[in-house]
Amino acid sequence: MKPSHLQWLGDKRRLANFFGFANLFSYFHFLKMILQIKLLPDEGQAASLVRTLQQANMCCNSISEIAWNQKVFSRFRLHKEVYYSHKSVFKLSAQVVALCIGKVADAYRVDRKTKRIFRPKGSITYDNRLLSFKEIPFPFGLSVAD
Repeated sequence: MKPSHLQWLGDKRRLANFFGFANLFSYFHFLKMILQIKLLPDEGQAASLVRTLQQANMCCNSISEIAWNQKVFSRFRLHKEVYYSHKSVFKLSAQVVALCIGKVADAYRVDRKTKRIFRPKGSITYDNRLLSFKEIPFPFGLSVAD
């Protein structure tokens, strides 16, 4: 007999049964929604997004320089080395700085023999901690550098 996902949940399932929503919990516990959206910003918003991209990639280049000079390539050690200084210097949100550290660590995971340089308008990740939808008719929040 194959174990079901309800058996795997164990204590969480018992807690869900206690509150009377075990079926809802079991069906939606693993659900993740992925959206591909097209932003249509006005000129001011577009400028703010471009500044955010540029600042994030300048932050990545600075982190890459430190990683290369000190030969520190793991995400955890890079975070310990650069997080607070880069958060204050580049005026980015905490999550953007953490994602920049991850971007640099991932880039060096492929090849540690070449110093990594990031393009000024290279992509940055907007995950569920940076992008949030407030209501169905499309008002949403987006973290920017300004």
